Amino acid sequence: MEVSSMSGSRLSVVTGWVGVAVVLSLLLPADPALARGKRRRAARPEAVWLSADDLVVHDDGSTELRLAPGQRAVLSPGPPADLLDVETLVLPVRSLAPAGSPPSQLELRILSATGAMHWRPVEVAWTTPGRVEIPLGLTRAGTEGPVSDWSHVSGIELFARNGALLAVGAPRLVGGDRPGAAWTSVDQVALAAFGPRPVRRTPGPVLGVVTDVADADVEALQALADEVSGVLDRLLPGVPPPCGPAIFILTADRDGWFDAMDRVTMAMGGNLQPANGGGLTLQGIAAVGWDPELAEARPVIAHELAHALLDRRCWMPDDIGWLDEAVAVRVQLHLHPQEGLTEEMRGWKRAPLARVLDGGRVPRGSYWQAVTVLEMLRRHERYAGHWPALLEAIRSRGSADLRPLVQPVLGVDMEELEADWERWVEEQPAPGPLPPP
Repeated sequence: MEVSSMSGSRLSVVTGWVGVAVVLSLLLPADPALARGKRRRAARPEAVWLSADDLVVHDDGSTELRLAPGQRAVLSPGPPADLLDVETLVLPVRSLAPAGSPPSQLELRILSATGAMHWRPVEVAWTTPGRVEIPLGLTRAGTEGPVSDWSHVSGIELFARNGALLAVGAPRLVGGDRPGAAWTSVDQVALAAFGPRPVRRTPGPVLGVVTDVADADVEALQALADEVSGVLDRLLPGVPPPCGPAIFILTADRDGWFDAMDRVTMAMGGNLQPANGGGLTLQGIAAVGWDPELAEARPVIAHELAHALLDRRCWMPDDIGWLDEAVAVRVQLHLHPQEGLTEEMRGWKRAPLARVLDGGRVPRGSYWQAVTVLEMLRRHERYAGHWPALLEAIRSRGSADLRPLVQPVLGVDMEELEADWERWVEEQPAPGPLPPP
């Protein structure tokens, strides 16, 4: 791929993918069977190459695509490409559907050779030449595979939610005016979260900060992010270093964090489900409200920073269930230990460990179970030697579901693991500050 500057512009155009190969395959319907309340995803179908006789090429060089609901077309660039410095993907497209047809509801998906995927909903109704412009930093991460680091992009996929008849041209990639332009920027987050009003926007190599709090110490927040990142290194041996910066939104309204994150989610083409608590993290972007008494020492700040910085390790999907929450709680208790927690914890209600560790959302009230399992696996003489191998097995499977890994990696069954954990909780104090490295 070549990068050439545009005259009179801060942007550069990344050329390539000029010859577009098109493949089609039918996306199989989802398996109706349910597993713990979650619908199983169908296996990804193999793409089937169409012959040249199957394709219609228009005078403008665009290719005609007819997609039934559930079909996908892959625009393949050939070998995986590094799009880290690309800011925007531009796709020429127009509808060829008869007049009066409903708009084509599509998902534009950016695929990675690592199994990662970022995507964004697209609606095409225009019949004259037009295009969609997708800022890579405002796409949504897929729920399978690791978070993309943008360095191994293998193709662009159009998935049809309803029927579509389109003329599609060759994708064009527009570079940004900053290194790592594919990552969500503080400017994008500030505009989405706060609108056009002026707010503080401070980029950083580990953490960018966006806030409307005049008294917030941004340097202290970025130093805290460095400290949290160091704790992650200690808790998760072998997990790769950060692949990009996380972003932290701090709202002057203590309860304004949800609305700010909701607007960021809408900018990505999504909708945020109602959430409880004092903060929220999505795709390496964390949001917390300001407490003038606790300031930067508010415990939920450390908790959400841990989530955001773990997302930016690009080794797992955006949400990894019990391990995600266990790490965030462990970081919080390292920086903000709770007096009397040991005795309180021993009296709390306990869910079956098989449910807590199934890789899905941790049951409400069971975060303490997740963090004590983490501590046992890291420190118990029976399990500590297997901890790096267990993390690698979790990475290889792309899931934190511990149930299929207990026997082959730890050499015990779930019943033995739960019995050891029960003894651990009764004999060991609650997690607190980590010992010096």
